[in-house]
Amino acid sequence: MKGTSAPSRTSKSRATAAQVSLQVNAPLAADRSNDRLLTFPEEVCELTRMEAATWRYKRHRGEAPFLFRMGRRLYAWRSDVVAWIEAQRLADQADA
Repeated sequence: MKGTSAPSRTSKSRATAAQVSLQVNAPLAADRSNDRLLTFPEEVCELTRMEAATWRYKRHRGEAPFLFRMGRRLYAWRSDVVAWIEAQRLADQADA
């Protein structure tokens, strides 16, 4: 079709500093001074006893919101992983 063009992969818009600061301010409100940063897949998988492929699938589906990227690696705060485990336990007890 004349006059229409598909968006190129290189035209991906980047978030501005203002947009990033709005997205980051809420999580930064939590005090992380006594928390530990876990690496994925090594420490997260060890703590949860789940395979890395399972976590990748859960992250893809949005079921693991605590995994975040810094550079080329994925990380998670230990308190977020423990809170997720506790939520799973409570959901299972509610179903029983």
